[in-house]
Amino acid sequence: MNSGIPKPGLLVGILCSVIILTLSAQANATETTLFYEDFEGYSYFPDEYPAFDPINKGIPKISEGANEIWYGGRFEEYDDGTIDQDLAVQKFGGSPNNTHTGRFEDEAGLLFNINTLNYTDVKLSFDYRTFHTDRQDKVVAGYLIGDLNFGSCLGNGEPGCFRDFFTEDLGGSQSAAESWWNTDWTEIVRDRGEWKSIEDYALPSGEENVWIAFWLDNGEKDFGKIDNIQVHATLVPEPISSALFLLGGSAFGVRRFFA
Repeated sequence: MNSGIPKPGLLVGILCSVIILTLSAQANATETTLFYEDFEGYSYFPDEYPAFDPINKGIPKISEGANEIWYGGRFEEYDDGTIDQDLAVQKFGGSPNNTHTGRFEDEAGLLFNINTLNYTDVKLSFDYRTFHTDRQDKVVAGYLIGDLNFGSCLGNGEPGCFRDFFTEDLGGSQSAAESWWNTDWTEIVRDRGEWKSIEDYALPSGEENVWIAFWLDNGEKDFGKIDNIQVHATLVPEPISSALFLLGGSAFGVRRFFA
């Protein structure tokens, strides 16, 4: 007579199959995108600066077409204006990249934040160039692990989206600003010229706060530009030991059930 209760061997076999499928999924973890911005969501460029260069003044905003939350910062001693006045989204990045780009000048820059806990193989890629620059004007990019004391920022240019590091954190000291960058930040690039690319630069994994910054060293009325910013990573699989523990516990439960 069939009682309707599966045999112990069948139950254990089903549990083993579930565990094997779980482990297989972990072993074949796929790459995921943690951050992506190409500024192509922007469609409104009401200003020109300099002449014949259509721009949308100010920090990139989600409400105007940005994909991600952007922050604005001031890194060293500057000439004039607010941080927001020294940022923009430009309609044409310049040949051969005539798509929209982020732009910055005069020691100001654009930053974003990612959380790399539970991720491995974290890689950053981006395009960059300078425009209208003198020899000493450079696009600078780097990353920092930790907190930068921004306020609340939802990605639309709120006060909490901006931080004047030079004045608020470094006492208006140029030497302190240079030391802070050289000591606390890991520099990725310091360069000038036409469009170039950084591909798959390794960022720290397992960190709650990783800040990536792009700014123009020097350069009032000279510009740095960035485009096609992407961070991709692989999700860290759950430890296999936990799956094996689950298998062992389940098998023990089956044995007790039929004891």
